[in-house]
Amino acid sequence: MLKFILIYPTLVFVFIAFGCENSSIQSNVNNKKPASFTKEIQLSKNRYHKGEPNIFYTSVKMEASQLKLDSLESGFDSIQIRIWFDISLLRKQRLIVISKSNDKWIANLYILTLGSTKNSHEDSIFKFDFKPGLPKSGWNDFTKRLFDLQITTLPDMDNIAGYGSGMDGIGCNIEVATKTYYRFYRYWEPKSYQAKFWQAKQMTKILELIEQEFDFYHPIHKN
Repeated sequence: MLKFILIYPTLVFVFIAFGCENSSIQSNVNNKKPASFTKEIQLSKNRYHKGEPNIFYTSVKMEASQLKLDSLESGFDSIQIRIWFDISLLRKQRLIVISKSNDKWIANLYILTLGSTKNSHEDSIFKFDFKPGLPKSGWNDFTKRLFDLQITTLPDMDNIAGYGSGMDGIGCNIEVATKTYYRFYRYWEPKSYQAKFWQAKQMTKILELIEQEFDFYHPIHKN
């Protein structure tokens, strides 16, 4: 990610080689998009980059490539959700990949360690820790609560009138892919805005659900 975006961590299982993503997940990426396929990415409203994909989307694409994760922009059979947790100015980042294919749910939990190079002002992934995850309440209960919180349909924060933005603090980037669509959206400091916007409250509950179900906390937040 870019130097000012970051994520949360907690795990063990170090893979320095970036080719170890679960093949059963990767093989379900659509090779050919259907004619009705839709793609939703929030464009930048910054006057210097207006009309371009926002920088968080670009950053997620870069990190997914470094992790050897397939692009979801052509869709996925049947659904994959990636939640990139962000805490600014930290080297440790978190990612959870939740997938359903062939009627089976799978979760992969990542801790990313970022490092900069002499030739770039951007951070790149120096190493990552990885392990599969299993929700404490079971897949049926967990996924019902996750979808009830509208993870697939929440709007991007930039489409919510009056919602603030910033580079520091806590945020999350969400990717959702199915056979028929791909979405990318983002929330900055949802906990700070949950009293004012129901969408931020839903996003806060989603992040708390993920943390609690998978014990996937950042050390600075876990009691």
